[in-house]
Amino acid sequence: MLMSLTGAVTAVAQDSLVGDLAEACSRLEIVECGFIQTRHVSLVDGDIVSRGNMVYRKPDMLRWEYTSPEPFAFEINGQDISITYGDGGNVTDVSGNRMYREMVRLLLGAVSGELVTDERMFSVKVCSDGRTVTARLTPKKGELKRLWTCMTMHFEADTYKALSIDLTEAGGSETHIEFKY
Repeated sequence: MLMSLTGAVTAVAQDSLVGDLAEACSRLEIVECGFIQTRHVSLVDGDIVSRGNMVYRKPDMLRWEYTSPEPFAFEINGQDISITYGDGGNVTDVSGNRMYREMVRLLLGAVSGELVTDERMFSVKVCSDGRTVTARLTPKKGELKRLWTCMTMHFEADTYKALSIDLTEAGGSETHIEFKY
């Protein structure tokens, strides 16, 4: 059965996909992968391509490391949030910064699958074409709504392994992140 984000998806099918996706993500203990991030900035010609590695350990450890074009890492370990520039010699603690705390919540929620069940913050549409499951999250309020118009996450249908994330910003810029296992 082919379902699309714009087509009619029954409430039962939607709830079933959301439940299956959230359950599969909740079973994740450790995820390690590479990624390619392509950012299209609406005011700049050409795309910015970055590469790196991600490590997630349940419940709240995430390291998002860019290896090119410039080394940079963002690390979450419980309540501690740090940024490392270059070769690791310059580490900045940003745990007290409200913007970074919100970014942490989003990153951990995207990796853990919790965002697809956060109906307070997002309008969620989930569909499947049999090969992939697509979850489209539209912010409902606050700072998120001012920053992004939507976040679309793509998963393998049989394993619910994350394939990619697309972020569309309110200003028209877009970021595509493809995971490499």
